[in-house]
Amino acid sequence: MDHKVLKFLTQSHSHCSTLSSSSIQDFLKELEQADLPALTSAEKLQFINHLPTELVDIHLIIEDCAGRFSETQVDELIRIVERTLAAELLERRNADAQAEDTAEAEAEE
Repeated sequence: MDHKVLKFLTQSHSHCSTLSSSSIQDFLKELEQADLPALTSAEKLQFINHLPTELVDIHLIIEDCAGRFSETQVDELIRIVERTLAAELLERRNADAQAEDTAEAEAEE
């Protein structure tokens, strides 16, 4: 199943299509190791697809979030996303922005 999920994610047109399989695997591994209630497969997929980094996003993804997770646990979910999934995307965006700035500066000269 993991192979099919990774194949789908790398071929989709969402944020997740730019993520490496190692980032996705790191995310799933950290979820397993964390002392948190289990997420459903659909919830994990939505996390990978949407990269939620705000409380409201988490509540939209997790069914009965307030009943299943404490505020501290939701914060931990956000930190896991930021460490594993969002970190790679932010690094890539920063590199792209720097490349654009360099290209603009060279074009002005």
